[in-house]
Amino acid sequence: MMVTMSVDPGVSGTGWALWANDGTMSDFTRIVPPIECGVLNPKGYSFVHRAYNMSEQLSKLLDRHGVADVYCEFPEFFSGSERGHAATTDGSVFKLSAFIGCIMQLCFDRGILFHEVMVKDWKGQLPKEVIIKRIDAALPPHWWGLPEKIPHSHAWDAIGIGLYAKGFRFSSSS
Repeated sequence: MMVTMSVDPGVSGTGWALWANDGTMSDFTRIVPPIECGVLNPKGYSFVHRAYNMSEQLSKLLDRHGVADVYCEFPEFFSGSERGHAATTDGSVFKLSAFIGCIMQLCFDRGILFHEVMVKDWKGQLPKEVIIKRIDAALPPHWWGLPEKIPHSHAWDAIGIGLYAKGFRFSSSS
């Protein structure tokens, strides 16, 4: 079985979801839940140590599951956004970009196809709560990852990124 991973990278935690597929995410004709999801929690006292630790955790996941493709969210700056402005002034967006470079290198070293997913493309500026409700509504009622079992908002975003890669579109209207 080929496995695809979707990733919501973050310096305070990185969400991931694994998807069974036949080689191309876009060949799916129905919405199916991920086979597994979770969050990498960083350990370390500095950004460099936390990025290294999460890279090690991600490396083990990639190898254990034989991942063939990775769909990873890329950061974007939305002008006028208070949160976006804060991320650029405190250096968070630069640290995030550096960590995404680590993820890319892990993929390149293993021959894993890496696909960037822009925030504006998969969710735009929809609030996290809206995305979670739409993901939950899109998946079958009996899916294993009932909302209370999803460990963290980063995992929800990783599921959303995976669904987007499979062809599901989150409408910008609430």
